[in-house]
Amino acid sequence: MWDLRRKKNLDCSRFQDGLAAKGPEVSALPEALQTHVAACAECRTAANNFNESRALLSALPSQRYEPSGWFVGRVMSAIAAREMELRRSVDTWSVISRLAAKLTWVSALALLLAGTWLYERPKATPHQTDSTAGESLFESPAPPAPDDVLASVAERD
Repeated sequence: MWDLRRKKNLDCSRFQDGLAAKGPEVSALPEALQTHVAACAECRTAANNFNESRALLSALPSQRYEPSGWFVGRVMSAIAAREMELRRSVDTWSVISRLAAKLTWVSALALLLAGTWLYERPKATPHQTDSTAGESLFESPAPPAPDDVLASVAERD
């Protein structure tokens, strides 16, 4: 019993697929499906509904939308404007990349010159009288002079 129901459902689905593909003509279907339609009331009802729907739809006038002449012009001008905008933005970025390459070379040259100048900078002359001229960053400063107030307290004791 189960196999008969499954076979019937399979034949029904094949019939409905064939009906949608080949049209409402039952005579255009293969012989096996034609005998199924003769035996199956559901498939006959589906074929009749399909025929009636097709007849009602064919009676309706075709209403294709035809765009007016200005529509195409407006769409094409909008597309051209968008392409021009994109082209301008691409041109802007290409200028920045060319400027960046030049800026890189100028920066590299400036670093090279500054490094050379700092490496070969002339030394300070030793005969300067300024006390800070002879000091180095790494030398320890001279010990501070003793405070007069503390010295007088130490002398009292």
